[in-house]
Amino acid sequence: MTENFNLSYIKASNLFLTIVFLLTSITIPTDVRGQYYGYPKPVPPQQESLLIEKLNNMAERNGKVDILLALANLYYNKPLRKESELRTAELYAERARRLSIQLNNKHGFNRAQIRLAEIYGDRHLLSEAEALLPTVSGKDRIDMLLTLSSKNFYEANDITDNYYRKSLKFAAEARDSSRTSKVKEKEIIARTLLTYFRYYGNYAGIEKDYLDVIKECRSANYPYLQYVYLPMFIYYRGNGDYAKVFELAQKSLELEKKLNDPLALADCYAALANFYHINKQPEKYIEYLKLSINAQKVHPSMFNDSPPKNVTLISRTLREMGRYNEALIYLQKSIKEFPASGSQNARYESELGRCYQKINVVKAEKHLLKAYKYLNSVHEAFRADHQEMAQFYIETKYYAKARPYLDRISNEVKQKLEISTRSQIEYMYFKVDSATGNYKSAITHLSRNKELENFYLTEKKNKDVQELSIKYETKKRKTKSKYLTKTPLWKWVDYKV
Repeated sequence: MTENFNLSYIKASNLFLTIVFLLTSITIPTDVRGQYYGYPKPVPPQQESLLIEKLNNMAERNGKVDILLALANLYYNKPLRKESELRTAELYAERARRLSIQLNNKHGFNRAQIRLAEIYGDRHLLSEAEALLPTVSGKDRIDMLLTLSSKNFYEANDITDNYYRKSLKFAAEARDSSRTSKVKEKEIIARTLLTYFRYYGNYAGIEKDYLDVIKECRSANYPYLQYVYLPMFIYYRGNGDYAKVFELAQKSLELEKKLNDPLALADCYAALANFYHINKQPEKYIEYLKLSINAQKVHPSMFNDSPPKNVTLISRTLREMGRYNEALIYLQKSIKEFPASGSQNARYESELGRCYQKINVVKAEKHLLKAYKYLNSVHEAFRADHQEMAQFYIETKYYAKARPYLDRISNEVKQKLEISTRSQIEYMYFKVDSATGNYKSAITHLSRNKELENFYLTEKKNKDVQELSIKYETKKRKTKSKYLTKTPLWKWVDYKV
């Protein structure tokens, strides 16, 4: 939910709750959660010993299926999940599937197949996940369709590839099946997913579709409106309507507190962090990013605002404030607390390079190129990564080296970019062109930059945003939220087996 997002860079986590079940998020190859699509609420890690004891002592075999599924759920949804825990989740799901076949337990079999499809999707095995669809029947098929829709969306590198088209196809089929089966909660989830995915494809009528979904939620007494507000937040942010951005972030956090629901808490904090970033309040931005990190220790983010990702954003903000040594110390400490591998480790490397920029440019470039080459090799170098490299070379005055990275954004990135991002890129082109003597092009890019800036940085909009921020902070001080000061981050709802 932070500002560096695009279709692939936001790969991961859980989007929407159902009424009956309270839920079971850039790129993480071994930890891609996928948005929420109606699967059961997560089983808390504290239940592990009890579940294993019940599994060992229970004679009734259908009950064992339920416990095996609960253990698969628990390991799949562990905060800061490791690859070994994902493997454990798969083993429990496989056991549940085999036992369900023996007992002719169709519902247990369906749930095991859906969990396995999630795991295959997280491992980028989308063909294997999709092959399970014909085996699932009844209303459980809706959950499988939603699972496949979400996993395909987060596998897409841009809106032109087949994964993106499949994400829309499966979401539309889930919507239609929900209507036929009269499962209102799943219909709401499917419609919200479909609208959220279509936004990235530049579809028309996105705002109306969201407002229609909210109307449907209220008509059906569906309480979890924050799961619609958060993707709406992304829509309005992309269109530069920052008054609505703040309103939706605030409403989402208030609903999370009211419902004592931790499942999107990290994203609500991240949304407010993003608002303060837009509003140029770096200290508040850092404060809310840290709150988001703490919330992720309880449950993963829906939009993949993972601790490593937010750590790098905090470090970057400290750098932008001129606090390079503080940024480096915080980053090195956090790398030990939140170790990462694959793409997330590459992003750590990238940020280390930027921290070393004022200390040793050669060392900085080495870290940055190591990160970028890895991300490029696994097809996970996205808009923000191209932009980071270009920015480094502009700041270190190697202007000619910056151009290829800017050109990759212009030539390769197909999805819609936020207005603020487009403005930044135009200004970077201006810097490169003016430094390399291409003055005509430089003037054109500067003119475009000013046009975009004027769109969202008018005096009126800044005034509205400031007033909203003041009102929110005043209200927060008056209420002295019991949720934040007197109660644990989350009191888990007991899971009944």
